[in-house]
Amino acid sequence: MSAGRAQLLLAIALALIAAACSTTHPATSVVRLAGTACLKPIIGTGVAVDDDLVLTVAHTIAGAEDDLRIVTPQGEERSVTVVAFDSDRDLALLAVEGLDATPVVLGSAGKGDSGTIAAVNGDLAVEFIKYTVLRVVNARSTDIYNEGHVERDALDIKARIEPGVSGAPLVDSNGEVVGIVFARSETREEGGYALSTSEITDFLDSVDPGTVADRGRCR
Repeated sequence: MSAGRAQLLLAIALALIAAACSTTHPATSVVRLAGTACLKPIIGTGVAVDDDLVLTVAHTIAGAEDDLRIVTPQGEERSVTVVAFDSDRDLALLAVEGLDATPVVLGSAGKGDSGTIAAVNGDLAVEFIKYTVLRVVNARSTDIYNEGHVERDALDIKARIEPGVSGAPLVDSNGEVVGIVFARSETREEGGYALSTSEITDFLDSVDPGTVADRGRCR
């Protein structure tokens, strides 16, 4: 085993130990998104922000059909109700009756901070991907439909972002969630962007969990 790979495995192991010792463990808080949107399979990750509420990114479920559901790492499937869909922030909130998940604790991150991204892969295993925060930025772009002008507080990260990682939480060494992955870098092989918790908090504060929201249109 190379020295670099050994160091990476050690860093991941230490992050997992720290998370396990905290009040939040990402493996009990993340789920896989499943279903169909615009004739294509939905691939993404969601994270519990309350017992029966799952946060994910809006672009993953845009145009979702009635088969939209979550799958836990234990293989349990549950249908969902979309209670909020924000195409500007790229966030969505799903109500999942009886999920009884472990809600995450939100923290914050700065330049140089590192940890693991907790994503649920196609085999329903929780995959931990190392990340490092390169910059805290004001991300300027269009919305998920490539329309308008949107500014968001975000983290520019070094990480391997593969399909299915969108919506996955960034977990720091204290087991706190410091961001949600929403984009892969178009110019760097190992790069991506995560919404800062300030955006997540503002979004959650604006939501009435008792409502039913539109699922957005196809992208």
